[in-house]
Amino acid sequence: TSPDEEVVRRRGRRIISPGNQFALTPPRTPTKRQLPPKSSSSTEHPQTPSKAQLSLSPVRSSPRKRLLLPAEISDAIGASPSKKLVSPVKRLRLQSRDAEAETEVALTGLTKAQLVTLLKDTMGRSPDAKQVIHELLPKPDLAHSVQKLEKLLHQIYRAFPQKHWGNSRDAFCFRRVQIPIETFKRKCLERAQQLCQAEQWCSLL
Repeated sequence: TSPDEEVVRRRGRRIISPGNQFALTPPRTPTKRQLPPKSSSSTEHPQTPSKAQLSLSPVRSSPRKRLLLPAEISDAIGASPSKKLVSPVKRLRLQSRDAEAETEVALTGLTKAQLVTLLKDTMGRSPDAKQVIHELLPKPDLAHSVQKLEKLLHQIYRAFPQKHWGNSRDAFCFRRVQIPIETFKRKCLERAQQLCQAEQWCSLL
């Protein structure tokens, strides 16, 4: 070896004093065997206090007393103020109005056949009721039926082909408007039969 290499080797060596040899090494983590044994103390799992300890504790163990009021005051508090203020005569009037409203609401849920049966039974029990119903009987309302027929007629005109170089009465046009015409005819006959059965000849014309 050359003298230069010897100088480099001497510079690379670290001179450690005997007192600092143990200070440079990190401390070791103690293993399970080296750990001290756990003491069987009740700090981790506290026990439930006994009855004797509860009796000595300052916390109240007796049930809380309820506030007892006289019967008159409790009844006055529990009663609704609207019922207390309403007189008996007015209460009867309100009950009769409720009964009338319930009857009107119940009539709206009946079908046409049920309404006809109800009117027949009413007229059979009282002849005066038959006269009153005959006087108050209105004419059939045709506005809804006319509106439906106008829509069906509009569908017939819409079914006509817009661009057709032939006659408007040929087979092609007839096939296009056949279904709307049949629907229009069926609705007209159904409403006419209803008016015939009801003998409403003026409305039928």
